[in-house]
Amino acid sequence: MRIALQSLALSVVLLTGCDELPQIKRYTLVTSADGKVYRVDNKTGAVHYVSPDGMFLLSEGTPKLRQGQYFHLEDGKFLKYIGNGQFEKSDYAVQRVK
Repeated sequence: MRIALQSLALSVVLLTGCDELPQIKRYTLVTSADGKVYRVDNKTGAVHYVSPDGMFLLSEGTPKLRQGQYFHLEDGKFLKYIGNGQFEKSDYAVQRVK
């Protein structure tokens, strides 16, 4: 019983001090070069196309964006997804091998 009360008291102290936690945006809107708008779920990596008719989940076969993932472009260069709807262009790709 005493351990349960101590745990409860510790939980209350910790939770009251946690009001300054950083908020991470769940969704990011990204506009492509041709003006199309996409919503990226920063938690799952799911991408939706946003149109006047609504939002459409891109096919399940569409790769989900993962931070650090590279995409090979037609011009031979690479795009690295750095998170929060941002990409970094590179002449080469470097990935860790597990």
